[in-house]
Amino acid sequence: VYGKFDDIEGLLADLNKTIELDPEFGEAYSLRGALKIDLGQTESACEDLHTAYGLGVQSALEMIMHRTVKLTPQYRL
Repeated sequence: VYGKFDDIEGLLADLNKTIELDPEFGEAYSLRGALKIDLGQTESACEDLHTAYGLGVQSALEMIMHRTVKLTPQYRL
């Protein structure tokens, strides 16, 4: 997801700010969710990906199904 970014915390802060400024921007939730999966923050990642899917980002469902090991029942789609 973040490829050449060395500052993961900075990227996460940028995504947080993007979501703060535009809470309807589903791609930001999707990217933040993917980043959180890589950081081992699975439950929080599922929340973001669930939100992204609800905002129309179809690829969020695939990320939930293929990139997370364990899902809590409330985030199953």
